[in-house]
Amino acid sequence: MKSRILQQVRTRVKSRLTTGTIVLFTAAVVVAGMYLAISMKVARIGREVIRLEERQEELARSNNELAAKLASETSPSELWLRAEALGYRPVKPDQVEYIEVAGYQEEEPFKAPLPSSSAEEGEAIISPAYTESLIDWFGRWMGMETEQQ
Repeated sequence: MKSRILQQVRTRVKSRLTTGTIVLFTAAVVVAGMYLAISMKVARIGREVIRLEERQEELARSNNELAAKLASETSPSELWLRAEALGYRPVKPDQVEYIEVAGYQEEEPFKAPLPSSSAEEGEAIISPAYTESLIDWFGRWMGMETEQQ
C-alpha cells in the first residue's frame, strides 16, 4: 500500500512538473510571438518614417528649386525683357492721360504722433488713460465717488 501511495505521489509530481513545463513553454511562446509582432510593426513603421523623410527632403529640394526659378523669372531685368518682348515701352508724362473722378477725395496721408521726447523741457506728457490713480479706479469700480484734485 505504501508503494502504491508513493507511486501515486510520484505520478502527481511528474504530472504537475509536466503541466508546469507546458504552461511555461506556452507562455514563453506567446511572449515571443508578441515580441515578434511588435518588432515587425516597429520595423514597418521605421521603414515608413524613413520613406516619408526621403519624400520630405525631395519635396523641400523641389520647393527650393521652384523658389529659385520664381526669383529668377520675377527679377526686374527678366520682367523688363519680357515686357519689351510683349511690346511695352516706358511712357513719358505727356503721353499719360489722367482721368478726373467726380466725388473722389484723396485720403490724408498718415501723420505719426510726435514722440514724448519732443515735448518742451520740463513738461511731462502723460496719456489721459494714466491719470487715474488705483484708489480712484477702485472707488469708481465700487460705485463710490472720489474727490477730484
